[in-house]
Amino acid sequence: PAQPTPAPPLEARLGFSAADRRDAKPVLESRQLDDMESPAAWSVFGPGRMSLTSERARTGKQSLRLTSPTKLSTPAPTPGRPFAESGVRRRFEREDWSEFNRITVEVYPRLSGFRNISILLKLHTVGSEAWPYTFGHLHHALVKGDRWNRVVWEIPHLPRNLVTGFD
Repeated sequence: PAQPTPAPPLEARLGFSAADRRDAKPVLESRQLDDMESPAAWSVFGPGRMSLTSERARTGKQSLRLTSPTKLSTPAPTPGRPFAESGVRRRFEREDWSEFNRITVEVYPRLSGFRNISILLKLHTVGSEAWPYTFGHLHHALVKGDRWNRVVWEIPHLPRNLVTGFD
């Protein structure tokens, strides 16, 4: 017997998504977190390396690049993460971000062969090491490869008067 033809996917209703509602909210205050002209306040964690590149940039002359293996020759040191976790961290000196209600970053992932790419943003503040995983200081986002992606994270629910870092 012939298989029934599956229904086509639903069309996106532009202007009705959670992202559209979020983006319509007023921005309380705005500032650039880093101009990417010096790596001095940045560090890399996990397997990989960090560099500045002039290959592409959104503003300024260069952007930060994280290069990381997709598979290690030995198991990763973190249980439950066989391929490890790599990232970059921007350090801050106990800054008060209370007047800001969101963080926006632009990323350009290049992961050949990957159809689904997710990134994790994390806010570090004095005392955040004790926060449970469910507290809300982590933000996962799906992004598309080989193009600029704007990732917006609403943060009004987080204590942010003593910010020490951002991954």
